[in-house]
Amino acid sequence: FQADYQVVAASGLGVVRNGCGWPGPTIPPLYPFSLFDGKTVYDFNEWQPQVVVMMMGANDFSTVLGDKEKWASRRELRAAYVATYVNFLKVLRQLDPDATLILLESDSSGDAELFEADRAVVKAAADPRVILLPLHKVGRGGCNGHPSANEQHDIALVLINYLDKHPEVWGTAR
Repeated sequence: FQADYQVVAASGLGVVRNGCGWPGPTIPPLYPFSLFDGKTVYDFNEWQPQVVVMMMGANDFSTVLGDKEKWASRRELRAAYVATYVNFLKVLRQLDPDATLILLESDSSGDAELFEADRAVVKAAADPRVILLPLHKVGRGGCNGHPSANEQHDIALVLINYLDKHPEVWGTAR
């Protein structure tokens, strides 16, 4: 696609809940910072992407809730996840008004909880340029439960196939 790209990646961070319920900041409050240090602010005026691709949520739902977590039930966790993700998408929309926002949906968790939550996010966002792109049979054969290099290749092929079939995501600049 001859596209420029930037990667924002952090292992274990969730939308509202980090992996295994670990304390600390999640992705949305850290996103404005270049180094996730809470100090070095990223200048969003320097680059306006046409497509923003996200794959989040597995950490939020990966383990049972602990006694000291702020949600009394999975239902409360899901509601917080949906509300926070929708607000995060609104922030992204303000930063990149013309971008297509693609949420990659992985079925690697083995249950429907993340699927249902992501579908609720897209529905609540009510934004035709927020796309939910399913990834089926994505494994976790890499380090610490992440996709292996081959599995990442498979993810890339799904995304490439989608982008090939939907050139409109590039807007008028392409």
